[in-house]
Amino acid sequence: MSTPVQAAPALDVTASPCLARSVSVRPERFGALLYDFRTRTLMFLKSPRLTHVVRLMDGTTTVGDCMDRAGVPAEERGPLLQVLHHLQRIRMLTDHALPEGGPEERDTP
Repeated sequence: MSTPVQAAPALDVTASPCLARSVSVRPERFGALLYDFRTRTLMFLKSPRLTHVVRLMDGTTTVGDCMDRAGVPAEERGPLLQVLHHLQRIRMLTDHALPEGGPEERDTP
């Protein structure tokens, strides 16, 4: 008897996240480096196309629209959505409606 394989969670294409304010993007030939100054987390984006999608995320544009604008083909969207979900889970991507870190950081200079 085989066990069904569950798909990895993926970011909702109708979400409108943006990079956390504490995250810096450094372009590289392979894609980009993301560094979170708050948590000291370093992430490698190993795809120029993924980097383009992340740079388009401004908190007002949906993930699906960002992928359309970056020219991401349908067959590449699943894996990219999984990576974006991971970035959201570790709080490098945040919901545009919430200040990064919660409401207590909203008024911090």
